[in-house]
Amino acid sequence: MKVNPTANDTAEIFSARYNLSVGRLRSLNAVDPARAALEAAADGPMAEGTELEIGGKPYPYSFESSPAIDAAFLQKLGTDLPTLKTLNDRIVGALNVAMKARQKMLLNQAGVTLLLIPDGAKPQDDEAEQVAPPAVDANPDFDWLVYETRVNAKDYQKEKTPAAYGLYAVPIDSRAEIVASQTLPDALVNGFFPGLTKEEVLAISAQSCRWRKSGGARPTGDGPNSATTQGAARSELALHAPRMMVMPYNYFANDQASHAIGADVAQEITPGPAFRLKKFWPLWETASRSSVSVIEPISPDDLQPAARLDAPWDFRKRTPPAGATMAGTYRDKVFKLAEQRDAFSVKTGVRWLGAVPQGSDDPGGGNDVLESNALLASMRSDWSEHVEATIGPSTILIVLRELLTVTFPNRPREKRDGYQVRDLSPLDKTKLYFPPLSIPFGGQAFVDAYNSKNGGKPKVSAADFWKRAYAEPVGRAKAELLLRYGLQLTTPNPQNFLLEFDKATLEPTGRVVVRDIGDAKLHSEFIAQMAVDHPALQYELKPHVEGDGRPGYLPAQTNNQGRVDDHARHERFDQYPLNTRIHWHQYSTFKNKYGGVYLPEQMMTTIDWGRAHYAAYLDWLATKLEAPALKLNIWDQAAYDRVLAANEAQPNTSKGEAAKKALPKARTRAGGDVRMITPDIWRQLITAKECTITDAINSEWALELHTDEVLHSLLSTSATLAKVKAKWKR
Repeated sequence: MKVNPTANDTAEIFSARYNLSVGRLRSLNAVDPARAALEAAADGPMAEGTELEIGGKPYPYSFESSPAIDAAFLQKLGTDLPTLKTLNDRIVGALNVAMKARQKMLLNQAGVTLLLIPDGAKPQDDEAEQVAPPAVDANPDFDWLVYETRVNAKDYQKEKTPAAYGLYAVPIDSRAEIVASQTLPDALVNGFFPGLTKEEVLAISAQSCRWRKSGGARPTGDGPNSATTQGAARSELALHAPRMMVMPYNYFANDQASHAIGADVAQEITPGPAFRLKKFWPLWETASRSSVSVIEPISPDDLQPAARLDAPWDFRKRTPPAGATMAGTYRDKVFKLAEQRDAFSVKTGVRWLGAVPQGSDDPGGGNDVLESNALLASMRSDWSEHVEATIGPSTILIVLRELLTVTFPNRPREKRDGYQVRDLSPLDKTKLYFPPLSIPFGGQAFVDAYNSKNGGKPKVSAADFWKRAYAEPVGRAKAELLLRYGLQLTTPNPQNFLLEFDKATLEPTGRVVVRDIGDAKLHSEFIAQMAVDHPALQYELKPHVEGDGRPGYLPAQTNNQGRVDDHARHERFDQYPLNTRIHWHQYSTFKNKYGGVYLPEQMMTTIDWGRAHYAAYLDWLATKLEAPALKLNIWDQAAYDRVLAANEAQPNTSKGEAAKKALPKARTRAGGDVRMITPDIWRQLITAKECTITDAINSEWALELHTDEVLHSLLSTSATLAKVKAKWKR
């Protein structure tokens, strides 16, 4: 297959994109004019318009959604391992390792690579006949955490009754970074900071929080702590016992291979003191590495030597430490939102998510360490708290804020790690909450219950119900997040949301819960119309000066290209600032590995839902801003023309190469009008074997991304931004 290099492509950049060595690229193009173009590009970009042979055709391999490299996958591709290694000679080692271990490949930060397969190969379509979802636990009370842990993909299922959160204590000194909300609940003060008052905790937070403190100095600690190093003999000093704080450790979801802080406190916290406690808290797992816990008070007496745990953690066991017994209030009981007080979501590092290891040493892992954007989540929470105090809460969106983030150096690992506590109090205890990740596995049963409770109404199908209860409300919620907070979610997966329902009728209320605000990035144009003098925004948006102490994990979306903390890609569809992105097909839809195969009509359903999602998003923006021009057609000629004209290296993000082939067929069948390309048109093409469902998905994905660009051009006009500013009350 021959491919045109893109602007600024050198021979090295071009060959790396297609997993070729430069030597193989040259051997494939040994005849002029290709040979001459490569020779001329030895030290610089190639001339545009030169066609280069790459020896095969690119197949997009996604770490997130593609299967492991094994015999079945090779059969699906229509090739064998020797051929694959010949075509992709740049990654022979990675292919050998993946094949031997039957694991996935993660070759770059984007998680997508272009595998070359034989030109004549015809990969089998990912879609199969619709199959019934696997048997899952009944959930007659519609409990949120039962859905998350039991009505989920098999590999990610967990127990629905509580395990125990191990607890350990570390010093409150200059090494600790504590970010506490000004509305920090007493339960968190009493649980994590024995003997301290809320005012003392907030004072320490003001010292250590890097966007709140003044002067840039690190905190010296609270109370009469002795310095960690002494300048005189002990006989000449009055030493003070340090004040201590409590840290949680999920020993059930960790093991000896985990990098999570708390595994071996004597080695990790040096100098100390640091020690494990006999006390523990109940821990209900969620679908992610977060948990829900009831934070019970810890007193100074609980830190005394007699109350300390000498034995190591009992990894992968659910029982409390040191032979203790779980209180009858919690033992063997599922979590009931309406019944628990002082319950919070707690995030710590874990290696095991269900049956899947995702530690730092596991392929695609890293979940055993609090991610680098933990403080970003606190910054977003500070900002959202300010927004709601200034313009009031939303009627359709609930943002769950991070109330407390604490990190401490893990000395052997040479990184900071800790925990984060999320507020659950905005959830209405008189309502039900359904996690969209359970739709493929328990969505039909929920709709059956809805139809039963509403017998006087015509029965609704699962496809129509979840379009109304998931796709459309989440579209409006994304628009609301943009309008009120100047934010958009980078990876809005189904597990990042909760859907609210009336408990009596199971009718959707239309309210959506966003529970990973750390995933949100600033929308540069919109945020500039809001309160940019807020400390968290000032800290993020100020110019970076090398050597000013700001770490490399600060948010990358504020146009960091060329800055010392720049780790981002800057291609058209991965650029920073991010511009406007709806992110349905990349994130909010359902991949087969997460149950998409169990949806009605499988991925065809997500095409219909995706269109409804985008339409709801546009309608909310247009209505709230009183700007009818924002109600773009789904899809329009402008997006179609952009797809066909795009010359970026595709299809790893825009799926453009497949779209360029399939869309003209769809437009012809639709009578030449792009606006008439409906899901039924795709069904006709698939039935006629003129395209596959994957081609249809790729085409819709490409149209979505190019419509995003059209929309962004409208949203960034001075007239629209003036309306944003006027609507946002200071």
